[in-house]
Amino acid sequence: MTIIRPNKNKSPWNSAVIVLGSGILCCFALTIFLYSRVVSLKHETEQMEDKISEARLKNAELKSALFHLTDLEDLEKLAAEKGLIKDKNPQWAFVSP
Repeated sequence: MTIIRPNKNKSPWNSAVIVLGSGILCCFALTIFLYSRVVSLKHETEQMEDKISEARLKNAELKSALFHLTDLEDLEKLAAEKGLIKDKNPQWAFVSP
């Protein structure tokens, strides 16, 4: 009959190897998590930059439309269509308090 006995001489190196090994595994898992987070933040940043560029383009189009509406030639054409004339010596009415 064979009796198996555990090793009675426990070495401190065994526990040190286990602690260091688990520390390395934790660092490895943390590195993977942080890398994944950085990549997702980079994608979000690129999406926000695309949205900002679209907003700038829309803003430029709106400014162009506004400047086109207030263009002097267009206003003169509108005044001619409505039958308005340009008064060279306007008479201003002032209200005294």
